[in-house]
Amino acid sequence: MNQRIPNDYLTYLGNETTPIDFTDFWHKMRTNVQDYNLVYDLERQLNYRFENKRVYRLSLQALDKTKVIGWYIRSEKQQRYCLLTTHGYRSSKKQPHDYLYWVDSGFDVIVLDMRLKGGETGNNTPLSGPMSEVIALNILDLENSYLSLIHQDMMLATRLPEALGYEGYVLEGTSQAGGLSIAMGCIMQTASVVLANVTSNS
Repeated sequence: MNQRIPNDYLTYLGNETTPIDFTDFWHKMRTNVQDYNLVYDLERQLNYRFENKRVYRLSLQALDKTKVIGWYIRSEKQQRYCLLTTHGYRSSKKQPHDYLYWVDSGFDVIVLDMRLKGGETGNNTPLSGPMSEVIALNILDLENSYLSLIHQDMMLATRLPEALGYEGYVLEGTSQAGGLSIAMGCIMQTASVVLANVTSNS
């Protein structure tokens, strides 16, 4: 039995499926994010007591004025680099202690709740579709679709490390967060490293 892989299989690169306006769409979104006035608030959380670490509740104002809520967890002496991450589909940002190993490894942490996933982040953009599957909301309205909104939120979040005084940042995440990490690394071109695990939308 001949088990040699046919040459047609070795040279097949797939069909071109990229929409004609693909580059223009992402360029416009990136420009909108870069031109937007970065508005965020940090509130020290004194009920979390970890040795040589500080915990802040982070509120980031999205382009539609939604308050994207997260944690900012840092060493007493701010480190040179930080980690920017979020969570998988149907999950949330969890608790600050879930990220302490990153701080102990040399990276302060910014972690965000994605919209409407059971965490603290809501949504100001009108949405239509099944709330049981938020990923499909506004699916026929590309610029206001749920997926566009969370990509836009993460694009905005990539500006936080510089605003907070870091030399650079690492994008990290699993599943939905992994897919967003790859997208942010490609679109924004500002991350030092991308660590993506079992990525969604790939």
